Amino acid sequence: MNKFIKQSVDSGYDPIVLEPHIKLNKAIVGVDNGRLIYHVDLLLNCFAEDMGHANALEWFYCNTIETTKLEYGPLFFDENERNYLTLPSKPVKLEVYTNFMEDK
Repeated sequence: MNKFIKQSVDSGYDPIVLEPHIKLNKAIVGVDNGRLIYHVDLLLNCFAEDMGHANALEWFYCNTIETTKLEYGPLFFDENERNYLTLPSKPVKLEVYTNFMEDK
């Protein structure tokens, strides 16, 4: 199990995990109040492996991004933005940003 999924579940949350999780879990870069945080570029690269970059971008905007509105739905992170893409009023946790940049 992905360490961030485990962290969320161990804290008593039931996070929404994008499928296929075996492929997409590598795009998870943190957790924020039980919600998994996916790095957008990593996620798009995972999608592109099966459908190419143009279709991956379309898939993300048409089928994936709305999951953030669900209870414990994922958050989407881009290191060039200070706030989550799908929650423009919610700043990215400093811990998430720092950990991601250290791993980069």
